[in-house]
Amino acid sequence: MINTAKTFVIYSGNPINAEAVSMLLNEHGIINFLNNRLLGSLAPWQVSSGGFAPVEVIINETDKEEARKLLEEFHPIC
Repeated sequence: MINTAKTFVIYSGNPINAEAVSMLLNEHGIINFLNNRLLGSLAPWQVSSGGFAPVEVIINETDKEEARKLLEEFHPIC
Protein backbone atom coordinates (compact mmCIF):
# COMPACT_ATOMS: atom_id res chain seq x y z
CA MET A 1 0.00 0.00 0.00
CA ILE A 2 1.29 3.45 -0.92
CA ASN A 3 1.54 6.04 1.85
CA THR A 4 -0.19 9.21 0.68
CA ALA A 5 0.30 11.27 3.84
CA LYS A 6 1.07 14.89 3.06
CA THR A 7 3.98 16.67 4.69
CA PHE A 8 4.58 20.29 5.62
CA VAL A 9 7.79 22.29 6.11
CA ILE A 10 7.30 23.95 9.51
CA TYR A 11 10.77 25.55 9.62
CA SER A 12 13.50 26.27 7.09
CA GLY A 13 16.79 27.86 8.08
CA ASN A 14 20.11 27.31 9.79
CA PRO A 15 21.06 23.95 11.34
CA ILE A 16 21.12 25.13 14.97
CA ASN A 17 17.60 26.57 14.93
CA ALA A 18 16.33 23.57 12.96
CA GLU A 19 17.67 21.22 15.66
CA ALA A 20 16.01 23.34 18.37
CA VAL A 21 12.66 23.26 16.52
CA SER A 22 12.98 19.50 16.00
CA MET A 23 13.70 18.88 19.69
CA LEU A 24 10.75 21.05 20.74
CA LEU A 25 8.42 19.13 18.45
CA ASN A 26 9.80 15.79 19.66
CA GLU A 27 9.20 16.79 23.29
CA HIS A 28 5.54 17.36 22.44
CA GLY A 29 5.11 14.11 20.50
CA ILE A 30 5.18 15.58 17.00
CA ILE A 31 7.15 13.32 14.68
CA ASN A 32 9.45 15.27 12.39
CA PHE A 33 12.29 14.86 9.92
CA LEU A 34 15.26 17.11 9.21
CA ASN A 35 15.98 17.52 5.50
CA ASN A 36 19.56 18.58 4.54
CA ARG A 37 20.77 17.74 8.06
CA LEU A 38 23.96 16.09 6.83
CA LEU A 39 24.78 18.99 4.53
CA GLY A 40 24.30 21.30 7.51
CA SER A 41 27.03 19.38 9.34
CA LEU A 42 29.45 19.16 6.43
CA ALA A 43 29.02 22.61 4.92
CA PRO A 44 27.01 24.86 7.26
CA TRP A 45 27.75 27.99 5.20
CA GLN A 46 25.62 26.50 2.41
CA VAL A 47 22.55 25.93 4.57
CA SER A 48 22.59 29.06 6.74
CA SER A 49 20.47 32.10 5.97
CA GLY A 50 21.04 32.99 2.37
CA GLY A 51 22.42 29.55 1.59
CA PHE A 52 21.06 27.49 -1.26
CA ALA A 53 19.83 24.48 0.73
CA PRO A 54 18.55 25.37 4.21
CA VAL A 55 17.82 22.67 6.78
CA GLU A 56 14.08 21.98 6.78
CA VAL A 57 11.98 20.58 9.61
CA ILE A 58 9.26 18.49 7.99
CA ILE A 59 6.13 17.28 9.79
CA ASN A 60 2.92 15.49 8.91
CA GLU A 61 0.37 18.00 7.65
CA THR A 62 -2.14 16.82 10.25
CA ASP A 63 0.20 18.15 12.99
CA LYS A 64 0.57 21.59 11.38
CA GLU A 65 -1.73 23.60 13.67
CA GLU A 66 -0.38 22.10 16.89
CA ALA A 67 3.21 22.65 15.73
CA ARG A 68 2.51 26.27 14.78
CA LYS A 69 1.05 26.97 18.21
CA LEU A 70 4.13 25.49 19.87
CA LEU A 71 6.49 27.53 17.72
CA GLU A 72 4.56 30.74 18.40
CA GLU A 73 5.18 30.21 22.12
CA PHE A 74 8.92 29.85 21.46
CA HIS A 75 9.21 32.60 18.85
CA PRO A 76 12.88 33.52 19.56
CA ILE A 77 14.13 30.27 17.99
CA CYS A 78 12.17 30.69 14.78
